Amino acid sequence: MLKKILVTSLSAMLLCSCANSSEKKETPSTTENINPVVGIWAMIPLRNGMADVIEFTEEGKSKLYRFNCITGSSEDTEISNYAMKDGGKGIQISSNDRSRYLNVLSAKTNSMMIGAVDYAGREVQHEYIKTDKASPLCNLYKKQITTGKSKNTPFQAADFVQNPFLPDNVNINRYLGKWASEQGVVQIEVTKDASGRFKLNNDGSGNWNYLFNDVSWHGAELQFQSFAYSDKQELFTHPYHKSNHRSILTPVDDVNKIRYSSFIDGKRFDHIYTRKQ
Repeated sequence: MLKKILVTSLSAMLLCSCANSSEKKETPSTTENINPVVGIWAMIPLRNGMADVIEFTEEGKSKLYRFNCITGSSEDTEISNYAMKDGGKGIQISSNDRSRYLNVLSAKTNSMMIGAVDYAGREVQHEYIKTDKASPLCNLYKKQITTGKSKNTPFQAADFVQNPFLPDNVNINRYLGKWASEQGVVQIEVTKDASGRFKLNNDGSGNWNYLFNDVSWHGAELQFQSFAYSDKQELFTHPYHKSNHRSILTPVDDVNKIRYSSFIDGKRFDHIYTRKQ
């Protein structure tokens, strides 16, 4: 009888041991659960001065800090939700009015390469470095084209690579037209070229010329980089010559009006413009 009890007890212990072993195998290791993108990532500055910083938290929040190394400006922090996709090869960032997918091309301990599809369907790649605070890497920006003597020189194509075309969007016709100040002076125009592409334009004046790039939609809001320069040598030392700042066009209730926002020296300036007939 005692032998039977011992055998039964031993069998029960073995069954329990096997069950526990099975449970442990089904539980992912702590290393497998680590999210490699959690932390603060600063982008290597672009030629146009953009040096964004993005923070991914363990709670699934992303915080985008926009900086520009040329103007020294920054914008309000954009807070969204994010989720890792495709086995860690993608990041889905979403808020109430928009969603964006980023390709994680490489992710190392202190560096990451991100790819995003632009309006033409091409993947644009940006390199990020992990940092301990949300500050731009402006010390890595090649300042020779924006400071000192180089700024006080005639405009060259390398100073600002223009790309004024708008990506497709359901709200695009809302922006079509010439938008003028209270004095009737056209400040910005959304026009349509012969091939049917929408683009930003400003005919400028006798003193200043305007170029645009980095045009993107954020919901119904249109964001872009605006660059101004002069052909007149006497204006090469003017602060406006070769100036670059981020701008936003936002619809308002009146379909014949629009809000134009610009960020200069870290300050936001808002104006209401009217569609010119």
